[in-house]
Amino acid sequence: MHKGTTTTTGDKKMTDVIEINGECQFLKDLETAPNFGGTVRGMYNLSVTTSALRMFIKTGMKPNRGWRIKDVKEYFGITGSKDRLLEKLERIKEVMLAD
Repeated sequence: MHKGTTTTTGDKKMTDVIEINGECQFLKDLETAPNFGGTVRGMYNLSVTTSALRMFIKTGMKPNRGWRIKDVKEYFGITGSKDRLLEKLERIKEVMLAD
């Protein structure tokens, strides 16, 4: 299991531990060569999924007919409710973009 990291935002220290399944496809896709507009597939999917999940939570509308929360959980190797998933994905995105 991979764990989240500690980051400092402004004068507030944020410590969020996010457990991610080490065998998930997201971590494998972070290792791919840049392709999607100069970014790796994992970061592209993180951005698209964050937007799709936010839309689903606010409106109840799925991005496409076959879209399921279960698939999001499996791809990113995380668990939780839809609201907690969004928090975790936004936190992962924040940590990844800080590097």
